Parts: sequence; C-alpha cells; structure tokens
Amino acid sequence: MAKPSDPIVRELTTLAPFPFPAALGEVLVQAYGEGRRAYHTLAHVLEVARQLEVARALAPLSDLTSVFLAVLFHDAVYDATAKDNEARSAELLEETVRALDLGLPTKRAKELVIATASHGTIDPGTDADLALFLDADMAILGAPIEAYDAYEAGVAYEYAEAYPGPLYRAGRAAFLEKLLAKPRLFFTATFHRWLDASARANLRRALESLRAANM
Repeated sequence: MAKPSDPIVRELTTLAPFPFPAALGEVLVQAYGEGRRAYHTLAHVLEVARQLEVARALAPLSDLTSVFLAVLFHDAVYDATAKDNEARSAELLEETVRALDLGLPTKRAKELVIATASHGTIDPGTDADLALFLDADMAILGAPIEAYDAYEAGVAYEYAEAYPGPLYRAGRAAFLEKLLAKPRLFFTATFHRWLDASARANLRRALESLRAANM
C-alpha cells in the first residue's frame, strides 16, 4: 500500500465507530488511488470524517455507523466523465462489507452515498443524518482561502482531460452561480453558522477568476 496514505488510514481507524481491520484500509487506499484524482482522494475522506466528528458533538447522529461508512466510500469510484460514480461507490461499499465480513448494515450507508449525486439540488428535509453528512462533505466551500483554492485547482485537474479549459470554466462558473443563488449553502444550523460567510466569499472570488480567464 502507498506509504503516504498510511497516516490517513490510521486516523480513520481511530475515528471509526466500528472495528476497522487493516484490510478495509487496503481497499480504501486502492480505490482512492485509482483514476485521475487531485481533490477526491483519501485525504478528502479524512477531512470529511474530521468535520463530522466535530459537528456531531453539536448535532448528534442517529446512525453514526452508516454515516461513517458513507463517508469512507462516497467517492471511492471517481471518474469525471462518468454519470454513475455514486452508484458504483455504493456497490463497492456493499461488496467490501460483505467480503471482509464486517457485520455492518449497508442499506442506509448506500442511500447516503447515492444522495451525493444530487449535491446542490437535494433537500434532506427532516433527515438530520443526511443533512450533516452532506454538509461535512461540502465544508470545503468555507475553508480558508489556500485550502479552497487547492480544491478548485484539484477539481479543474480532475476534469481537464474530459473538458477543455474554456468549456470547463463555463460549466464550473454556472455551477458556482447556482450555489451562490441558494438562500442557504448548508443544511444544518451548525455548518451554516460556521461556514456560510466564508463559503460565499470563496465562491464569489472563484467565480470572478473563472470569468476573467474566459474573457
């Protein structure tokens, strides 16, 4: 297994609310090492897990096991040109739990993974676990400037082979505009309070940069 990922796996092991065998770490390192990735790596998984750990102290989860499983696998399959990444990631989740005989329920975790396909349009309603999971995944929007800029650069790299520069920038700009038009970027009061202002500042700055590059 790739040595740089070992510390990430070790920290995920300490955060997991269930026994985390070495074989599970190996599956994750392999999955997140495949494809053209710069942002959607195992480091992103760890950051989502960290966000969840902090936030759930203020907004408890009803099914932590399923949410954490979803965090581990939500980007396990990632291809910028594909439309079924989430469904394939959910299937890998189920296959891994079964193959490693982890004894964990998978139905709810798979539902959460598939829900990430609707980022930007989904409404969790009264589903508090889904809301917190989605907010933790999108917390990067409100990250410090350097981290946010690395996120934008990473996503651009992941799409570069499939979408030429001007095409990517136009599509990305349209996506950011839709986000900025939303009355709320985060579903939970916790993330809204923590990150809304910084997220909107990041989005406006990124949008201005994209527009300037396309002039």
